[in-house]
Amino acid sequence: MQSPSGPAHRGCVPWQALLLAVSILGFWNLPATVQFTIESVPNNVTEGKDVLLLVHNLTGNILGYMWFKGNGARPHKQIKFYDVDTKAFSTGPLATGRETMYPNGSLLFQNVTTEYAGNYTLLVLKRSLIYEVGTGQVHVYTLLSTQVGSSSRGSRSGSSNMPAAALPAHGSCPHASGGSSSSPCQQHL
Repeated sequence: MQSPSGPAHRGCVPWQALLLAVSILGFWNLPATVQFTIESVPNNVTEGKDVLLLVHNLTGNILGYMWFKGNGARPHKQIKFYDVDTKAFSTGPLATGRETMYPNGSLLFQNVTTEYAGNYTLLVLKRSLIYEVGTGQVHVYTLLSTQVGSSSRGSRSGSSNMPAAALPAHGSCPHASGGSSSSPCQQHL
């Protein structure tokens, strides 16, 4: 008589064998390519300065690059396009003339304003007609100044404009909660 603690069926069910094979093959055939990344340089920028969305780890046969404002690739949000074969750049509806795109896919914004704060999407079209998508983020801060050292007699010889604080652009602080003074972005001021 068979022990009640032993399995009722000792063989592998066919779908279990298939599942095991797929699992093992999945571990053995890891992708050889690395997903590209986008780095904001500098990470935080004040108004009037430049910021570069630097693309790392692009590989493969690439047809072109397309940058979009926001999350996702919508034609009405396109900023710049680069065709690798013709080495031609073109602009989209959201181009302001202060963007420079490089053949490596990176995008430079010059003389930024708080309107530049937010997410940017890069769509990379491969020759196999497969595309990869990545997102970068730009943080733009407003530099505030205050007058320090003014005398009560009206003399302005001791006064100077000194930077007092850098405030994040509306929507650029992921921790902002409708004006709460205790958000992490405001605590570092």
